[in-house]
Amino acid sequence: MPSLPRLLALVSAGAIVGSLVRFAVSLVLIQNLAMGGWPWATFTVNAVGCLLMGLFLGWVAVRHVPSYATPLIAVGFFGGLTTFSAFAEDIVALAKVSAYSVAALFVVVSVAGGLIAVKIGKMIAARVWR
Repeated sequence: MPSLPRLLALVSAGAIVGSLVRFAVSLVLIQNLAMGGWPWATFTVNAVGCLLMGLFLGWVAVRHVPSYATPLIAVGFFGGLTTFSAFAEDIVALAKVSAYSVAALFVVVSVAGGLIAVKIGKMIAARVWR
């Protein structure tokens, strides 16, 4: 197990990269929530992050991974990539323009899709890294 300073450095390094990837996605997938549009950037980073987390957890379950991998990748990178705060803000922004059905659908699809994505990632990992 890495020392606390090394753990903090690993989580920080992963979070920086994950946050930069999230920001890049938000630049590419412009959202127009003021018009009640779908929050594609938030949805994309959360869905992809869940799928990749499932792959990572599936890999960790069957392979010996270095002790630095989980704090760097799972906690840092995926923690920086995925975003609950933007998810919540997107729902508030949609409600503000009375796009209640889009907001409700976004909640259901995001939560169910995230759970399914993690499960699919683990299933893929189980087949790939037996």
